[in-house]
Amino acid sequence: MTSLNRRNLILGAGSALSITALGSLPAQAATASREFKAYLGSRHVGGQIVTVSRQGADITVKLETELRAKILLMSYKYKLNSVEIWRNGVLRSIRSTTRENDRKDFVNARRVSGGLSVDASRFSGVVAGNPASSSFFVPELATRDVWVSTQSGKPMNVATQRAGTQTFVTDAGSVACTRYKCGGDLKYPLEVFYTADNELAGYVARARGFKIRSVAQSLDQKLASVWG
Repeated sequence: MTSLNRRNLILGAGSALSITALGSLPAQAATASREFKAYLGSRHVGGQIVTVSRQGADITVKLETELRAKILLMSYKYKLNSVEIWRNGVLRSIRSTTRENDRKDFVNARRVSGGLSVDASRFSGVVAGNPASSSFFVPELATRDVWVSTQSGKPMNVATQRAGTQTFVTDAGSVACTRYKCGGDLKYPLEVFYTADNELAGYVARARGFKIRSVAQSLDQKLASVWG
């Protein structure tokens, strides 16, 4: 997949919906992709593309995230590329690289008999049980008690609770959603919004007094249907 720079997701640039390998097929398509734009107030500060593909029992989740913003006198740049492999709801592997300003991070994780073995820039060890990643593109993952960071590899105890229903405004229009509040060990608390058919419409991160909204450009392609 080409980089987000080539999709012009950076400040002031236009953006285009990522086209899947199979085009606009029905919900049972083997691949689906969703683009999110990120806003700091009314300013467009980057975005993310999530692509979910199924081949047999294996599901591949690709994340491309790129942010660039200037807050007060501070410039912030962030770029993450990750690939996750899942099988029957179990995380089999993560491969990722991240650059946050001048800091570089990586994750190499694979499933072993005792859990998920992680070799990463900020954590090395085995995470027991059946953790989620931090991609949370379906409610099933958002509500797991432990997430493994796709940036740093750190396992995080996450407290997630349903917080009622709310209309969420996407760039394709308003949609009724269930709101989830995610906290615990997360560096920045999240509010995550899913439609009635478990599709991720967007999310809000609160960091150092600022609020960043990530908003779906379209809900036509169905990530949750590929996940199954």
